[in-house]
Amino acid sequence: MVVSSLFRIVGPNRLMGLICAVLAAFALQTQAAECPQVTAWSTQDTAFFPVQRVTRVERNNTPGLNYFDLLNQQEKLLRSTYFLMSAGPTLTKDERFWNSVGVSLFSFASAADAKTIFDREWASFFRINDVRWGYDVLEIDPKGLLVWYDKTPGAQQMQVLRLHKNTLISVDLRSASSTETMQDALDEIAKRVIRAIDLIDARCSGSSNIYAPSIYIEGDYGLSHQAGFQRRLAAGKLVIAATDQNGRSDLDWSTFRLLVAGVDKTNHARWIVGRLAAAGRVIYNAPDDEPNFESYELRLDPWQLTGDHNFFNIAFNGNWPVQLRICDRSGLCGQTDYTLYFGPFLLLDSFRDHRCTPGDTSGQVTFNATFGNHGYSSVSNFYVVVSKSMAPWESWTGDYWSLSLDLVSASGKLQWMHASYGMQKVFPNAPVDLPTGSLVSGKEVITSALAWNAGNRVLLAGGSHSLVNAAVDLSPGIGLGAFWVQNSVVRLCTAP
Repeated sequence: MVVSSLFRIVGPNRLMGLICAVLAAFALQTQAAECPQVTAWSTQDTAFFPVQRVTRVERNNTPGLNYFDLLNQQEKLLRSTYFLMSAGPTLTKDERFWNSVGVSLFSFASAADAKTIFDREWASFFRINDVRWGYDVLEIDPKGLLVWYDKTPGAQQMQVLRLHKNTLISVDLRSASSTETMQDALDEIAKRVIRAIDLIDARCSGSSNIYAPSIYIEGDYGLSHQAGFQRRLAAGKLVIAATDQNGRSDLDWSTFRLLVAGVDKTNHARWIVGRLAAAGRVIYNAPDDEPNFESYELRLDPWQLTGDHNFFNIAFNGNWPVQLRICDRSGLCGQTDYTLYFGPFLLLDSFRDHRCTPGDTSGQVTFNATFGNHGYSSVSNFYVVVSKSMAPWESWTGDYWSLSLDLVSASGKLQWMHASYGMQKVFPNAPVDLPTGSLVSGKEVITSALAWNAGNRVLLAGGSHSLVNAAVDLSPGIGLGAFWVQNSVVRLCTAP
C-alpha cells in the first residue's frame, strides 16, 4: 500500500522538534484545590447515575480499610470512605451499556493518597493484563487515567479508572448485545464519569446544589482525551445532552448557557441552532427507556465549521475553555467545563501486531488511521510513536520508535525508525494540506514489525507499549500553537 496516496502533500518541511514540547504538554491536568475527605455519601447519590433498576447501593462515611485493588488485595495503610452502586436488568441477555452499570467512588484523606493507590493499580494492571486478561487498553495517562475494553462476544465490558481530586473513580459497563459497539460504550461511559465528577465536586464543596442537572457534549467521554468529539464534529455532528434525576421534564433549556474563554456565546449559539432548525438539521432525542435523559443533535455542514456553522464561535485553532450550563425548574444549576481542541487531528484505531496471531507469518503491524480538521484550514505534520515506557512522554530517554516514510529506499511505505534518527514525521518532506471539514475515516495502514536502527533492520520488541500519535498545525497566525495528541497502549509480540 502506498501510504502517501492518502494525503495531498503541499508546502515546505518545517517545525523540526516541536513535537517534543507538544507531547509533553498534553498531560492530564492536576487538580489545584485539595478536597476534604468525603464523609457525606448518601444512598440518594444514585440519582447521579440514572438507570432502569438499581440492584445494589452501599456507602460508608467512616474512613477505614475499605479498598480492594485489582488483585482483590486489601489496602492496609490508606483509609477511605466509599460509595458503591450497581445496576442491571433481570436477565443477563438484556444487558446494555446504559443499563448494566457499576460505579465505585473511594475518597482518601488527600490527593496524594489517592494517587498512591492509582499508581499501584497502574503497575498491577500492566503486569498482569498481557498474561491473564488481554484487554484492549484504549486510553492512558499515568497522572490519573486508565481505560480498557474486553470485546469478548456476548460479554462486552468497558472499565475506566480515573483520579479526581482525592477520589478514585471506577466505572464498569457491560453489554450482552451483538449490536452495541465500543463507541456505544464510550458514549455511555461519558455520562457516568461526568456525573461522578459532578458528585465528587459537590461533596467536596459541601454544596446544597447536590442534585443539580448535568449537561455535556456526547462523544467527549469525560476523560483526558476528546477523540469522540473530534470524530463527530469533523463529520458534522454535535450532540448536546442533559440529564436530571427528577426526569427530563424538570430541565429548563431557557437557562442554557455557553461560555467560550469566559465570554458568553449563548446568543450566538442560539442563533446557529435557529438556522439549523429552520433547515431541518436539529434532531431531538428523548428515549422512552431513559426518562432522565434528552439531547439535541446538531447536523453541521463540515465545510462550514469555521463559517456559518461555527457553533462555539472560535477565532483560531487550538485549545479553548468551554463551559456548558443548565438549570432545572427549581433553580438548581449544573455546569460542565471542557478544554476543547479545534484544528487538525490524527486518530489511530485497531492497532494490531500480526505476530500475536498464531499462524500469521506476515510480520506486519496494521492500524486504521482517521484524520481531519474541524478548525480553520491548515497544513499539518503527523507523528506516530511507540515506546516500551509507560511514563509520560517528557521522561522518555531514547526508548522510542517513530513511524515515517522510508528514508532509505524512498519506497513510499511507512517504516519504524529508532530514536537515534530523531523524532520522525510521518511525511518528512512536506506537511499535509487539511481544509476545514476534511475527514478521512479508517484508512488501513500496513507496516512491517522490522525497524531501522543504526543502519540495521531489527524487530520491534514484544510487550505493552505506549502509542502516541499527534498532529501539529503549521499555519502561521491561524494555527499558531495548535496541536493534537492522543495516548493509548498497544501490545507487540516477539517473533514466533
